[in-house]
Amino acid sequence: MPKFIKKSEMPVSAEQLFSWHENPCALERLTPPWNKVTVLRKDIGLKPGSEVHLKTHIGPIPVTWIARHSEYTAGMEFCDIQVSGPFAKWIHHHRMIPKNEKESYLEDKIEYQVRFCLGAGIAKRSIEQLFHYRHTVLRHDLEVQNSIPTPPLTIAITGASGLVGSELTAFLRSAGHRVLPLVRKEPKEDEILWNINAGKIEAEKLEGVDAVIHLAGENIGSGRWTNEKKKRIEESRVRGTAFLVEALNSLKSPPKVLISTSAVGYYGIKSNIVANEAVEPGNDFLAQVCKKWEAEARRFKKGRLVTPRFGVVLTPKGGALNKMLFPFKMGSGNQLMSWISIDDLVYQLYRLLLAPSIDGPVNLCAPHLATNLEFSKTLASVLNRPCIFPFPAFLAKLLFGEMAEATTLSSIGAKPTKLEEAGLPFYYPDLSSALKHLLGKSR
Repeated sequence: MPKFIKKSEMPVSAEQLFSWHENPCALERLTPPWNKVTVLRKDIGLKPGSEVHLKTHIGPIPVTWIARHSEYTAGMEFCDIQVSGPFAKWIHHHRMIPKNEKESYLEDKIEYQVRFCLGAGIAKRSIEQLFHYRHTVLRHDLEVQNSIPTPPLTIAITGASGLVGSELTAFLRSAGHRVLPLVRKEPKEDEILWNINAGKIEAEKLEGVDAVIHLAGENIGSGRWTNEKKKRIEESRVRGTAFLVEALNSLKSPPKVLISTSAVGYYGIKSNIVANEAVEPGNDFLAQVCKKWEAEARRFKKGRLVTPRFGVVLTPKGGALNKMLFPFKMGSGNQLMSWISIDDLVYQLYRLLLAPSIDGPVNLCAPHLATNLEFSKTLASVLNRPCIFPFPAFLAKLLFGEMAEATTLSSIGAKPTKLEEAGLPFYYPDLSSALKHLLGKSR
């Protein structure tokens, strides 16, 4: 029966490493973004008898994978076996091996057997990709969390179920912090009602929280920008921020910091201009929305305010990268693209949360800009696919109207000046390393 072993050094003790794996959000952090995985059931803890039920895919075919924990030695190791799923047999031993008081080794040992000897090569490559990703993310998560020691915080988040919010929530909870999502529906335990249209917010539940991270906003990249769509884009950001800030300013014990997001679209469609945080806003629709959005955030007077301006967030789970997995040149291909990997975005938001000396606008984008053509060629190279199909600008405008002009055809270059001046590093400063990591092509 084939065996796979992956062993990596981790920057925490074996006991801390084991404890991290017992966190309910560990699975979310370790699931690769290129895999379509849905958690159907997840029992609490790792002790024998507890189970995890996942819905995954083999190609286009959905498969339910049930894993049951079978062995458990606190602080040292645990084991899970496949009860049913894509493999004929799967036994996974997780071992935490001490190196010294502050460092350890994580060893994943898998014994597996494919069904009917079919797809053995594919299975081997998939397992290698999976555990390279898992060990890399875990090491980086622990490095970032250890770099800024802090007691457990209580953090309220709008947009917690979105593309960025779900990743940030899992990271924060895995670091031991309490996250309170602000939701529009009937709130569950540890949720806060926040309904802009109904004018309702459970402000009393915000009393005493340490921080608020405001991510919510209408998706700008889905569909044509009709008048109704543009109204939702603006109101969800401007009106939503005003509503939240009014509630925060009314608190007797307000948060020490508000992180209210914005976007590099603030700088407008400015060909070949690379903007730092001091550059004035543009005049197009999206730039003016960002200007109003940030102006409402500045009404927060009870603590530190950070308004991070997001570049294009790269993850195959959604957003721009998910739509560009068939690489092509958009328009002239010369337009500048400010981008950031989802991992670096989460890490930089965490650093901003805990960096008392940084406030105001902060460009959250990688230090290495790319043109649309460079991005398409790099993506094609990582995926080992051709990049020979141009997508004419007139066709993009015909299909998507103003949205195409303001996003895919625009040239918005931004520099992460404040992050660089503060010495806050990137794990993925260049496109090639970012795309290889996100798409499971690293070795």
